[in-house]
Amino acid sequence: MSKRLLLLDRDGTLIREPANFQIDSFEKLSFLPGVIGALRRLVAAGYTPVMVTNQDRLGTPHWPEAQFWPIQRFVVDLLAGEGIVFEAIFIDNHTPEDNHPNRKPGTGMLTGYLSDPAVDWQHSYVVGDRQTDARLAQNLGCHSLTIHDPQSHNADLLQGTPQHAPTTVFTTWQALADYLLAR
Repeated sequence: MSKRLLLLDRDGTLIREPANFQIDSFEKLSFLPGVIGALRRLVAAGYTPVMVTNQDRLGTPHWPEAQFWPIQRFVVDLLAGEGIVFEAIFIDNHTPEDNHPNRKPGTGMLTGYLSDPAVDWQHSYVVGDRQTDARLAQNLGCHSLTIHDPQSHNADLLQGTPQHAPTTVFTTWQALADYLLAR
């Protein structure tokens, strides 16, 4: 049986991204409107959720793990309580300057899925909020869907750049879920 993946970014996609790009306190934690209901519908339709997130310098004095993990566990546990259980969670802590193959848009974190014959890449999607997410989809050979939340700080996605990758943009999770469920 083939597996349709939803490769989900975290910050700016599932939860709002603050101006300093780090959700390092519960006061900064806010889910995007409609994300839980939309993901419940997509999981019920047979999509397999996988979290794939860049967390620049996680585990350093700049971004201590003690600030990250309680919020990460809360997000994952809350979604699991709503029936949205991630098959896998991939977190990369490199910076863009590192040029590490695990950092999105690199596919290094996903090598297990790339070699898995059960994955249906034609019907799998990267859902994110940035060009790195759209380019990850391009690198994987699947489709890119973008959530553009005006309250998140992620303006790079809609700007055309030399590295611009094709994506379909949605302003609500409900519209994104409706689109996928109609396919």
